[in-house]
Amino acid sequence: MLIQPDKVDIEIIHKKLLTVIGSLQRMIQNIAIANGTAIGSTLINLTAPNLPPGIQVTWYLALFVVAIIVIAGISINYLHPEKA
Repeated sequence: MLIQPDKVDIEIIHKKLLTVIGSLQRMIQNIAIANGTAIGSTLINLTAPNLPPGIQVTWYLALFVVAIIVIAGISINYLHPEKA
């Protein structure tokens, strides 16, 4: 005999799980932002006497990372359109 939990219990568990997943996503985003800031400031500080080239390098690095993410997203959607 299977015991079917109430619908309310499933909804409570579902909301709690979504809350945990959302918190984990925000934590990972904060870590990524902190890492990006540390890398960017390090690159700028390496060219301390000449700040414009350092700032330019960090913008090129950011553009490169965004391009990789966009290309990965497009290729994933192209290879697996059913999951998009």
